[in-house]
Amino acid sequence: GATFSGREWNVIGRLNDSGIFTLTTTTTGCGTTQSNLAVSINPPVQQNQQVWSNSPVCAGTALQLSLPFYSYASYAWSGPNGFTTNTNLPVIPSATLANDGLYSVTMTVPGCGSASYISRVQVNQSPGLTATSNSPVCEGGAIYLNATSPQPLFSVTWTGPNGYSVTSISPGISFATVGMSGTYTARANVPGCGGIVATTSVIVNPGVTNIVAGSSSPLCAGQNLTLSATAVAGASYIWRGPLGYTANTRIASRTNVNTSMSGIYTLEVSQPGCGGARFLNVTVMVSNATPPVASVNSSPACVGNVVYLNSTAVSGATSYQWSGPNAYVASGITASISNVQMNRAGIYTLTVAHPSCGVFTTSVNLTVNPVVSTYTLLAASPGCVGSTLSLSTTIPTGGTVTHLWTAPNGNTFTSASLTINNAQLANAGTYTHTATSPGCGTNTRTIRYVVNDPASVVAGGSGVVCRGQAAYFNVSAPANSTFNWQGPASYAATGQFPSRSNVALTHSGIYTVNANVPGCGIVTRTTSLLVNNCRTAQDASDPEGSSETIADNLEVNQIIPNAENEAKLSSLKVYPNPFHEELSLSWSDMKVFSVKLYDLSGKLVYEAEPKEEGTQYLVKTADLPNGVYLLTVQTSAGPVSYRVTRL
Repeated sequence: GATFSGREWNVIGRLNDSGIFTLTTTTTGCGTTQSNLAVSINPPVQQNQQVWSNSPVCAGTALQLSLPFYSYASYAWSGPNGFTTNTNLPVIPSATLANDGLYSVTMTVPGCGSASYISRVQVNQSPGLTATSNSPVCEGGAIYLNATSPQPLFSVTWTGPNGYSVTSISPGISFATVGMSGTYTARANVPGCGGIVATTSVIVNPGVTNIVAGSSSPLCAGQNLTLSATAVAGASYIWRGPLGYTANTRIASRTNVNTSMSGIYTLEVSQPGCGGARFLNVTVMVSNATPPVASVNSSPACVGNVVYLNSTAVSGATSYQWSGPNAYVASGITASISNVQMNRAGIYTLTVAHPSCGVFTTSVNLTVNPVVSTYTLLAASPGCVGSTLSLSTTIPTGGTVTHLWTAPNGNTFTSASLTINNAQLANAGTYTHTATSPGCGTNTRTIRYVVNDPASVVAGGSGVVCRGQAAYFNVSAPANSTFNWQGPASYAATGQFPSRSNVALTHSGIYTVNANVPGCGIVTRTTSLLVNNCRTAQDASDPEGSSETIADNLEVNQIIPNAENEAKLSSLKVYPNPFHEELSLSWSDMKVFSVKLYDLSGKLVYEAEPKEEGTQYLVKTADLPNGVYLLTVQTSAGPVSYRVTRL
């Protein structure tokens, strides 16, 4: 913000004086002009500036150099291996040994001169490290560790099992124990390269001093010989015996031995790091006694019978012991099981003790079959269409019983129980089952399986009745079904054929029946009842007008009756009644709009619209079956209904 006047201005510059200077020139008679001048003031060059680097570095890592940054300064670097750059922060991403040496840089600042600097950079070779030991060693001996590297090692730290830690290039451990086995790690530090690590595995063997050898002797001819010795990690085993026998495993065997295989068996065992081998002798004795054979007098046996367990005699045997299912035990060359049951089936083991051959072990299987003379068949009957049909027996499981099911359609099945998914009406009928129990006989049973169909539930009733009459309802359903009815005006009833006496117009509507069908549950059906007022229809056999009660109207819309309309309606004649195929209608002083016939279920079966100017109409019913119908005629004087019979 300083100002001055005159053509020249001299001042000692400071870094914060850099910026835009404005010159204002005033000329008499010509006015004033302005011009701007950008002025930069740079810092002086330091002659003793130090160059920073991250030396020493390890080969393969980044080498970094640095000088302070000035916006108007220029930098010129040079160094080993032809290195040049012009930045204030040069970096060699992966330094090699060729980058080791002197680096020089010249920094030039406009208006302030220049200066050169030199920096010594050290690039060290990454050394390899190898860890070794005298493993394996024997317990009580010494462990020797050694670390080596192509580069000089000045300090190495070793760590290992049981908290072992020592600083030495080649340490030793006296009086080694098995617990000192494991991995030992050497760590060395190299300037610029950090720590390097190597490991070696040390095994301390316990030695073979405490090894014990043995065998399964004494044996009888035909048995198997087993030779065994104490397990020692890292040890090697060699067995030698009669008839040139050899084996190189800790546990060895010889099958089906005879007396010529008796004698001395020698075990040679050795372990690395523990000196010479050790030799142990095992004496094996083989006798000519014959192994026992176990048998059962009856297998399969039938439930309730007596079963005898037998053994062949073994010369010189001192005892015979039997054991079997359900905690069975017995002694003797022959044993028995009285009143045998299914839980006695299974494996019976015979153990025979012999003073020379040791212990003989053999076994025999006993099968026990159930009695089938009194079994029954079980079924969840009745079932429902679409459900699962299940048939079974009371025969106990186990044994060798065979089953044969024969279905109503002749198909056969051999399973102990029978299951049919998505049962249909065709699956209903008599099922035959034949059980064959070896040793116990054969028997046959039958059972009838019922399949109910909810679709067979159908509700019906009187359909249309006159006021004051009785209405009757019915429902068809599978046997043993139960029923609950509900209807208008608090109607409730039970049973398959309920009724409602002295019906009123308010009793018209939907009647619902809930049928509880065995195996299917609740099935709901409905039927309708229409209750109408009553009039009379003329009988053709009575020209004077004998009558029967008929329903007055099926339509919702009614013309309010009065004396004039009643007189007009009385002119309508319907004849003959009963009729065969044709029913005649005649009238006067009114118009007839429609003629309809309903069956007793309320179904419309005939409909016609006579000509308005006519006074008679012929209803043709050749396509209708015989029965009682409700004739409804809609006139200009109101509706009227008749009960008519087709013969």
